[in-house]
Amino acid sequence: MSTYAQVAANIADKLVNTDFSSQVNDEINRAIAFYASESFYFNETTGTFNTVAGQKSYGSADSVPTNIKQIDSVKLTISSNNFTYLDSVSYKETEEEDSSSTRGQPRKYSYYTQKFFLYPLPDAAYTVTVSYKKSYTDLSAGSDSNDFTTITLAKDLIEARVMKNMYAVWLDDINRAKTF
Repeated sequence: MSTYAQVAANIADKLVNTDFSSQVNDEINRAIAFYASESFYFNETTGTFNTVAGQKSYGSADSVPTNIKQIDSVKLTISSNNFTYLDSVSYKETEEEDSSSTRGQPRKYSYYTQKFFLYPLPDAAYTVTVSYKKSYTDLSAGSDSNDFTTITLAKDLIEARVMKNMYAVWLDDINRAKTF
């Protein structure tokens, strides 16, 4: 299990140049951001929250996950083995359809300002399951780690991208950059 500092040190060893430590650190975070939207088994996850009859929006106080980068699907559980997928619509559409008198099983959702907005307003308590790709905060302390530093294949991917960028941008060696 590697940390931010260990990944940076490994890259510096391969570069045989420690004069670029701040650039390597920046490139590690850029590489993580570059790959974070891709689908990998380790960055795909689910989270749940429960609706309340008549409540329109749901945020972190309602147990909505705070690390959502990209939503893959939103499922409403109606009973223990009966569910439906909600349609994604724009926030504008949920606002235009907003009516406190329209209640029922939600059929649509929008995700805006890290909150879910449901339409129609729930008429009962339902469990909402969100399948999504996780977001990652930038690593800053040497002891910091995340999936991209602790999972070997992900760490190798990050190191290769950083090496490519270091050679292409900072060391001006395009031929060497092409080897990564």
